Amino acid sequence: MSKWFDEVRKLIKKEGVEWSWDNSPILLPLAYELREENAIIAAFTIAEHCGSKVFVHHVRNEADTESAREKALKILREHAKSFKVTYEVTESSRVVDADDVGYISKSIVDAAKEAGCQAIVMSAHRESFLRELLGRISDRVARIA
Repeated sequence: MSKWFDEVRKLIKKEGVEWSWDNSPILLPLAYELREENAIIAAFTIAEHCGSKVFVHHVRNEADTESAREKALKILREHAKSFKVTYEVTESSRVVDADDVGYISKSIVDAAKEAGCQAIVMSAHRESFLRELLGRISDRVARIA
């Protein structure tokens, strides 16, 4: 791993690239799944460090349940208190098919642009076979952001 870091340091020195965080908002797209807690922690850690607000964005789909939503919002509240960050939750007005990767990805990127976010912090996890065929949401977001 240190070999990789050495290469990155050389690139930064050679290209004059600066990687830093400012206090611009951070977008945290959530599907309201428990396995996204690590992304919440990562986004809140960065936000606490640089004084950013976290915009949580959920693209509504027909697979959503109120209990999953409430659990996710509870986890958000608990972590926001412990990290001392502010956050705002928005949800898409349109309800889409859970496999509409194109719309979901575009909605995430559009939300980040609209809020002036410096970064999108999202989980990338094993997704259904259909998503593997069509492309992961995280891959598409990275390509179009």
